[in-house]
Amino acid sequence: MRAFTKDRLQKIFNFASQVEVGTAGELRFLERYPCLSRKGLKECDFAMPNGQWVELKTDSRAEVDTGNFFFEVHSNLDRGTPGGPWQAYGKGADFFVYQFSCGAEWWFPCEPLILFLEKTNLQWEAKKIGNEGWAAAGLVVPVAAVKHLSVEVPVCLAR
Repeated sequence: MRAFTKDRLQKIFNFASQVEVGTAGELRFLERYPCLSRKGLKECDFAMPNGQWVELKTDSRAEVDTGNFFFEVHSNLDRGTPGGPWQAYGKGADFFVYQFSCGAEWWFPCEPLILFLEKTNLQWEAKKIGNEGWAAAGLVVPVAAVKHLSVEVPVCLAR
């Protein structure tokens, strides 16, 4: 995987407002899939009725605005802690679900997504996201480049 530089950041995100975005996304997700069980902070976000686990990432932007995913590689760049699908996989997630603010969502099996991103990482724009006190880092990947990895909503969740 590529190295991310630790140069100065131009934009700093407010952690509290990002938590609000995530919380709103989780509520929207639970409304859509009421059979899910909420898990704890150290676990994946949700358990499915069939025993599989889901990690949800909510983007504050709309898919139509950017046409891109932002897959976080490091949740804390200085510490090198895994982020996004890597963090989800490390917690035991079967699926990494990427939800845009418009409600569009993409379901990815964790392992194939990670393998693809690691194989192709030099093709995508590397970007750092500043928070108050630390920076995250990830890859800006066009939706079209990874949509072949997405799967239908699992049958146990279909209405």
